[in-house]
Amino acid sequence: MNKKNSAVILGASITGLSLARSLGRAGVMVFSLDFDTIDNTFWSRYGKKHVLPNGLAGEKLAQYIKDFGAGFVEKPVLYADRDEYVFLLSKHRKLLEPFFRLCLPEHDKIELVNNKASLAEEAKKNGIGVPEMMVVKGGDIDFTEESQWNFFPAVIKPLYGYMVFTGAGFKTEIIKDKKQLLQMVSKQCTSGMPHLIQEMIPGSDENVVSVCCYISRSCKPLGVSSFKKICQSPEGNGIGILVKSEFLPISLEERLVRFLCDIGFYGLAEAEFKLDENDGQYKLIEINTRPWLQIDLAARCGCNLGYISFADLCGLSETETVKKPANAGMYWVFELPFINHVIRKKKHICHLLHMIPGPGFMKRVCPAIFAFDDPGPFIRYLRNVFFKKTEE
Repeated sequence: MNKKNSAVILGASITGLSLARSLGRAGVMVFSLDFDTIDNTFWSRYGKKHVLPNGLAGEKLAQYIKDFGAGFVEKPVLYADRDEYVFLLSKHRKLLEPFFRLCLPEHDKIELVNNKASLAEEAKKNGIGVPEMMVVKGGDIDFTEESQWNFFPAVIKPLYGYMVFTGAGFKTEIIKDKKQLLQMVSKQCTSGMPHLIQEMIPGSDENVVSVCCYISRSCKPLGVSSFKKICQSPEGNGIGILVKSEFLPISLEERLVRFLCDIGFYGLAEAEFKLDENDGQYKLIEINTRPWLQIDLAARCGCNLGYISFADLCGLSETETVKKPANAGMYWVFELPFINHVIRKKKHICHLLHMIPGPGFMKRVCPAIFAFDDPGPFIRYLRNVFFKKTEE
């Protein structure tokens, strides 16, 4: 196959779609690999779909990806659109590296950053604030000592994000007191897999911000962009369904980049912080070591982190200066979930009115799925939603 300057995205979710558009609009040929043909990127003009055979997992899936990569003239850049795929590619790095340029650091760095407890420990050493937390395994929690855990409300979540998708963990739950925490641990943490109890930082969802960056192998930050959440679902602890690009304090960006370089991390990263209103500090919640849902927002604001990573890994970069957004104030919206949220909660009505298409719409709003130049994914998304409703 004569495929030059190509990218391969393992996963065709909305995150994969956001990355595919960032790369495709910059002229990169993108191949999307996934099992389910209903996924959004498979219907994008910016991603050539390749359906994976059902039943592949672990080493067999890695071997299949390797064989796919062997058909390229030049090694493509390989991305993962979700945590479990990050770990798959990282664990089989030696198998895949002869055929791909991986947008991932070494496996020990993936382990360190994705393990929320070890990440917090390293962050504290580097002067970055973190919430109080405690690791539990199975039902081994004991509150006989009053001082053991007194930070409520709190959240309990898998120690690694990929556990949610492998069935070894459960999604994040908010807990209000010790009684509820004990019930949650005894009910959910029966697999023996580690989970994390984390202090819930007070304040509104609009205090949650993300600093996104790409760092080269030589530890040079080649691109930095930021946004803050306006609305997330579920409230208090969920995914951002309405976010806004922001110019955050340079000191926060510099501290994150310095921290990542100090631990030897390189590649794409999205770090989520929340402003603690009690002490005025931004506290680190977690870091994603892969593309994120809103990566296309950075590109729309003038800092295409997807393409910056691609160009660097392919040796196409012409400069090592830090690229930053040319503007801020653009919204990214996950269309139907946000509309449903406004209807149910009667909140953010003014923001919903801001989303009405009209003159300048694409200059102020970056929809998650809808795009004038790429309508296929939105049409497919509406079809999926409609058939799901009729089946229910």
